[in-house]
Amino acid sequence: MGDPAKHTRKLYNTTVALMDSQMNSETDIGRGLTPKQTMFVREYIKDLNGSQSAIRAGFSEKSSRVTAAKLLTKTNIKAAVQAAMDRRSARLELDANWVLENLRNIHDRCKEPRPILDRQGNPTGRFRFDSAGALRALELIGKHLRMFTDRIEVSDFDPAQIVNEAAERVRIARKQAAREQAAKEQAEKVH
Repeated sequence: MGDPAKHTRKLYNTTVALMDSQMNSETDIGRGLTPKQTMFVREYIKDLNGSQSAIRAGFSEKSSRVTAAKLLTKTNIKAAVQAAMDRRSARLELDANWVLENLRNIHDRCKEPRPILDRQGNPTGRFRFDSAGALRALELIGKHLRMFTDRIEVSDFDPAQIVNEAAERVRIARKQAAREQAAKEQAEKVH
């Protein structure tokens, strides 16, 4: 069958080329973008590499990282990237269900026992399976289902309250320090 990674890259490149041929820069990516910004969006959705996308779009290689970071913070560029990615997903019929279904298939294939062969190619009666692939598929499914918390989600974030609480702690600490200093000075007067 050949190298699966090579096959996947070829399929990806063919898909990207097909998408590029179908995209009309004015209607598909968004109005209000300069030609370079439009090209950046088209390049960015290929590999999600901002620096390389900026270079391929014609921006300076020296400042490509900064340029990409600035471009990706602009509302109209973010909207154009999201719209282009949504259209690509719809065209290729990709969604969360498709990803989860394929992860489940990968998990199941990785768990299939394969016979261990001796040096002559005869089955030994023992079997092995791809535990790393099965675990990785489960990990990705678990992340999608938010079963593992990588960070703490803050629901009622109030910056003013945080600043006020910090200021109160500082005020209390200063009072305590002043009391301790006064007690120390009082003790020195007595001695």
